[in-house]
Amino acid sequence: MPSSSSDDPQLPMLRRTAYLTRPEPPQLPAMPVTQGYPPGKMDLVPGIVLRDDSWPIMEPQVRDRIGQLAGEIIAWWAHILPGSETRPEGVVVGRNAAVFADPRYDTQHRPVYVLDAFDVDPGFGCGVPVEHRPPPRGRGAGREPSAGPPAVTPIKGLTAEAQGILGNLPPLAQELLTAPFRSDKVLRCRWHYEGSADRLNMFGIVLAGTRDVTLATGTKLVPVGHTDASAHWSLTCYWAAVISRREIVL
Repeated sequence: MPSSSSDDPQLPMLRRTAYLTRPEPPQLPAMPVTQGYPPGKMDLVPGIVLRDDSWPIMEPQVRDRIGQLAGEIIAWWAHILPGSETRPEGVVVGRNAAVFADPRYDTQHRPVYVLDAFDVDPGFGCGVPVEHRPPPRGRGAGREPSAGPPAVTPIKGLTAEAQGILGNLPPLAQELLTAPFRSDKVLRCRWHYEGSADRLNMFGIVLAGTRDVTLATGTKLVPVGHTDASAHWSLTCYWAAVISRREIVL
């Protein structure tokens, strides 16, 4: 049930940048997608304060400001990782913006929140459903062995851990999430999931760059007789163009 991130560390404080490019939304593949990143670990680590318990800990003025920036909410999560900050970090993706909320300390060592908001236009449109229902592969079959490096276009800004999380998703979801970044760089990547070994009741991952934001959110089920290799996913994927990026310190 861990959350994690893959973020570009080169992030000046108190910045607002306008992006005038209006890229076309990524097109659905003409043929079924069969290749993607190799799957990485998605461990259920104890000790994480999950979103329903983390969100109320965040200061009301911070939550309110996030809501103002994000607009109508599509997906959200928050968490406190074991042994880290006692304040939650969070992500809220809405029709108006994707907002990353990070607890920090200012130069006088006072606790603050840094909100990194990617404003989008025209906002996230209708989501693309991805229903993945592979048959069981038989006892001990597991995943097919890799014949070498994955046949995917390298995406700048994605760590190996982020690629591993993506590798667990259906190939079509991977394609919809990463296609806009083949000519861009991922500046922020966050993910979160909660549940049990055979069912994730909540999964979300968001990628944000200078021109695009993509999101996948949904659930995962490992039916009886299946393994993680043949897990069933019910996801919705979204895309939006970025018009500006701003930081707000509260």
